[in-house]
Amino acid sequence: AAPSIWRWILVGATLPMSLMAACSSGVSVDASFARIYGTVMPSSGAEDGETDILDCAALATNLQGDLALTCDSGTWTASTANCSLVCLAGQPGYAVLSGLVHSIGTNATLIDGDAYGLECESIRGGFGGTATVSCTSGMVSIDTSSCISPSCPAANVIVRIGQRSSTFALTDALSDGDSVAFSCLALHSEYTGDGSISCVEGATVIDITGCECAAETCRARECGPFARAGIAKNFRGTTVNLGLSILASGTAQTMRCSELLERHSGNIDFTCRDGVLTSNDSTCIAQPCNAGEGAELFVHGVRGWAPLEAPLPHGGEVGLPCAGVNPHSSGQELVRCTLGDLYAPAGGLSCADFTVTSTATATTTTTTT
Repeated sequence: AAPSIWRWILVGATLPMSLMAACSSGVSVDASFARIYGTVMPSSGAEDGETDILDCAALATNLQGDLALTCDSGTWTASTANCSLVCLAGQPGYAVLSGLVHSIGTNATLIDGDAYGLECESIRGGFGGTATVSCTSGMVSIDTSSCISPSCPAANVIVRIGQRSSTFALTDALSDGDSVAFSCLALHSEYTGDGSISCVEGATVIDITGCECAAETCRARECGPFARAGIAKNFRGTTVNLGLSILASGTAQTMRCSELLERHSGNIDFTCRDGVLTSNDSTCIAQPCNAGEGAELFVHGVRGWAPLEAPLPHGGEVGLPCAGVNPHSSGQELVRCTLGDLYAPAGGLSCADFTVTSTATATTTTTTT
């Protein structure tokens, strides 16, 4: 008669392969990588000690490499030691240019540490230079620090003071943010003080608020037709022409901010003062981020959206709980609102692993700037 299994154990002998427990297919096997948790399915059954090699993507699509399932006395054990996080082709990263958040997908699958150059022009028209797209711990980052804002070319700029249009020769190109001053007296004999022409992302903005009436002939002079006033706010700039409108000195014309400044609400007043048209853009409100809107975070391999619990003004920042995206993480990730777009500058890399085994819920605290 064949020896019983107990005899093999009592004498300390090694069990024949035919008597050792095998592992079956069609079962779910727990596996994890960093803070990614899930299950995988063996591709086939195996005898004790045998290994089944799967693609790490079977655990999560943003993993690559070999995931090993080993049969140990009838139980599968998973090893992800050879897995690594990747940034998938088309996975978005976020670039901030001109105060706007631009979502840019990668041109190919990137492994950790990979990077390539991206023309800034393809992110926002008119910009020069090259941005850097990189993959860090499975998150796409886009560095736009080398992008160059549009400049204003040398040109003859029409400046209107009172009811006289004069030409100011801008002999050299202006870089974004630069300005040049001019004498009001040199353009109109009845006005003193200084005006300026500045460059805001390729647009010349004329400011004559410093021009003062210095003669009785310009007292209470009306503005127009074609009176001009410049406005610049939150990366936006333009010079407004009132067309055929005529404003008496001391009166104002109101326009909607949204007509002049992208992503702004409220009204803006253009006031005539002794033939000089001035603007007040302090009532223009940049678009906020509304409650319920979310920022995409990538927390220890898990991608998800973290929603705002309360409105956030332009320029405001708030910490959102990382556990809302990955329950196996703790801490908070800073998100920022810029002209109605919500994004996380670090993407989720500030989130921490739990140091305890129990699950905790992070509390949201708000800090504004």
